[in-house]
Amino acid sequence: DDDDKALKYRKAVYKRVANEIMRRWLSLKRIYWKHRRQILLALFLIFVTSFASWLLFGGDQSEPIQERASHNWARLETDVEKRASKLEDDVISLEHKFSNLK
Repeated sequence: DDDDKALKYRKAVYKRVANEIMRRWLSLKRIYWKHRRQILLALFLIFVTSFASWLLFGGDQSEPIQERASHNWARLETDVEKRASKLEDDVISLEHKFSNLK
C-alpha cells in the first residue's frame, strides 16, 4: 500500500513538473510572438555589429584600419571560395559513388 502511495505521489510530482515546464515554455512563446520583430532586429544587429567589429578590428593590429578591413574581407572571400570548391568536390565525388552503384 505504501508503494502504491509513493508511486501516485511520484506521478503527481512528475505531472506537476511537466505542467510547469509547459506553462513556462508557452509563456516564452507568447513573449516571443509578441516581441518577435524586436527580438529578430536585436539578433540581426548583434550579427552586424560583430561582423563589422571583426572586419575592422580583427587580424593584424599593426595595420591601419582600412588595410586591415580590406585584408579581412579578402580572407573572408578566399575562405568562402575554399568552402565552395570543397562542396563542389564533395558533390562530384558523391555523383561518382552513386553512378558506380547503378
